[in-house]
Amino acid sequence: MAELLRRRGLKVWLDELVMKLGDSLRRSIDHGLRKSKFAVVVLSPSLFSKEWPQKELDGLTSLEVDGRKVILPIWHKVSVSAVRDFSRAQTAL
Repeated sequence: MAELLRRRGLKVWLDELVMKLGDSLRRSIDHGLRKSKFAVVVLSPSLFSKEWPQKELDGLTSLEVDGRKVILPIWHKVSVSAVRDFSRAQTAL
């Protein structure tokens, strides 16, 4: 997806493409999130089961607190109830 967006002339930040050995994972991700106008978030079973994508989503959500819309969700192999359950579990933390 990142390569397709680049071919269409968009600047894409993807941790796998930008980070180098020795970079701080958290700082690099936070920097990428802050510099981005939008973030494509693939809501999927994989996102719901892994810690780092959830942390990235938390960072993006915090950017939306002031009313700025940055998250562009793509639903992949998930139902409305699965997303709702995931969202409720995150708010309970």
